[in-house]
Amino acid sequence: MAPEYLPGRRRVRRKRRRTDDEETLRRGPRHGLSELQRSVGNRTLQRALARRGGEVLRQADYRLIGRRGRNVSDSDKDKQGEEAETTAGQPKEAGRETMKSLTGREWTERYPTSKELSDLDASFALRVRKYLDALRKAGATVEILATKRPKERTYLMYWAWRIAKQAFDPRRVPIMPRLDINWWHGEASRSVTAAQEMVEAFGINGLREPPALTSHHNEGKAIDLRISWAGDLKIRDGRGLERIITSVPRDETNAELMAVGRSYGVFHAIDVDKEKVHWSVDGR
Repeated sequence: MAPEYLPGRRRVRRKRRRTDDEETLRRGPRHGLSELQRSVGNRTLQRALARRGGEVLRQADYRLIGRRGRNVSDSDKDKQGEEAETTAGQPKEAGRETMKSLTGREWTERYPTSKELSDLDASFALRVRKYLDALRKAGATVEILATKRPKERTYLMYWAWRIAKQAFDPRRVPIMPRLDINWWHGEASRSVTAAQEMVEAFGINGLREPPALTSHHNEGKAIDLRISWAGDLKIRDGRGLERIITSVPRDETNAELMAVGRSYGVFHAIDVDKEKVHWSVDGR
């Protein structure tokens, strides 16, 4: 039975607390229609849409439009970031030349050549060790000058020699990726002087031909050796036979010594005059 209404009293109408689902519908979806469906359920959403004449849809569309606007803004920011990477209206790459380091003696201290046998190719290192053991047992003096050489150092040696000895135009030197070096000092004389400093520091000033631009040294399949001895050299070759070397010169360019090296699979450079200390897997 309904409560009796008493005259003179104001009838107070209590507000019914909304459920969580109704509150979500009133405020509208936070992330579009699909999020609303996950929040309150598809049936509840359909009933609400029928009552409110598509108001929720309009709210969802409005939010989607706002999201598209934010995406456009992000795109504009990306474009602004790209424009910020230009200098005076020119691409960033255009200003890289001024950022490169000029050539000089200090470049010869970078990308050092190894002198360790452990840096050689494993197969070639095994042959070299056997050859060096035979030389030392025979009483020869052996000095390892170079084993594996970085490609960057080979590049520096070759072009420094070409500029200093053959007057190659420094502005025409090919660019090596990730090597920020500038061979051009603003005038030819200063560029040649800097290249000559590098040639002397590299120890290639006495070469009559430019050093190789690509080498087995880059692969760990070559070694530079300085060898010397006094008197006759009694040495065992790779087959275990004893050889007696009586000829001269008593150094790494001796023809009989080269034959011993070949028996171990270590070949002296084919062009002896050009590369006196160079040994490799095939003589190149």
